[in-house]
Amino acid sequence: VISLTAAGETPAEDNISPLSLNFGGQAIGATSTAQTITLSNNGQALLSGIHLQSGNPDFMFTTTCGTTLQQGSSCAIQVSFTPHAIGVDSGTLTIIDASRTQQVTLNGAGELPNITLTPGNLDFGAVGVHLSSPAQTLLLSNGSTGTLTGVSIVTSGEFTETDNCGAGLPSGGRCNLALKFTPSTTGAQSGTVTIISTNGTTMATQLAGDGISFELLPLSAT
Repeated sequence: VISLTAAGETPAEDNISPLSLNFGGQAIGATSTAQTITLSNNGQALLSGIHLQSGNPDFMFTTTCGTTLQQGSSCAIQVSFTPHAIGVDSGTLTIIDASRTQQVTLNGAGELPNITLTPGNLDFGAVGVHLSSPAQTLLLSNGSTGTLTGVSIVTSGEFTETDNCGAGLPSGGRCNLALKFTPSTTGAQSGTVTIISTNGTTMATQLAGDGISFELLPLSAT
């Protein structure tokens, strides 16, 4: 009787993570911060035939991956987004190896560049409860070559605003926001004023103030 023994070897096992990347809004012509995809070989054999390709030139990549990957190892793929037009943008990163082909979905949106809201914060100091502070002004500027559209302005906290911005701001245009602080309680308070548009980056200015109590006393007779 001849005894025969053998041991099987687990083949290469390729895994990628994550399966999608979302870069959000990015100014046209500007490159986003890179996001990372990890390719891992969780099997017990060499993973070979590795090849990467992007289906949209707005999504570019660099990688530490070679054409092979040792068992138990991983490598990184750094993807960045540089939009060239306004609006929603998407693509795929295809990862091919000897075992199979996988794809990572890529999403982002191109937005108008050079839209600014200044200053970045306003402090109204001490204001009596139920009284309104003097107005402080913010400047919204469109330094791009297109019209900023769908503009809406939202405040939070005990702060109110009026403005002359309208729903659109043309190329080279500027508008003013007048902010007031009307505290209903005492103590330090904070809030934001946020600019939202359909084709520009969402921007916010931080707001702060202190509500104080006060008492009106009759004038003494002289």
